Amino acid sequence: VSTQSTGVTCSKKLSTDDGYIHRSLVPTEHYQKSLPRLPIPKLEDTCKRYLAALEPILNESDYMNSERIVNEFLNGQGKELQSHLIAADKQNKNSSYIHQPWTEIYQ
Repeated sequence: VSTQSTGVTCSKKLSTDDGYIHRSLVPTEHYQKSLPRLPIPKLEDTCKRYLAALEPILNESDYMNSERIVNEFLNGQGKELQSHLIAADKQNKNSSYIHQPWTEIYQ
């Protein structure tokens, strides 16, 4: 494998013929039942972390607009969505709340 932009050459093959880095002998979901369930974060905490991530990359005006939108979400549709997420999590005792959407997106 060589990379023209860096001039790096590697003699070791980085993937299998079908494009995977390696083939595992253990099925993907083998340990799923032994994993602890992830708690659903509080909506308020998620919104605070989101705003904290935006603060260093937005100017003051854009940050204040984002803060307004987040507060509207937090006091409106966010509560309803959070309650749906909690209800769905209670129905699924076999895995964490994030498992199904994560699986649908990445498989």
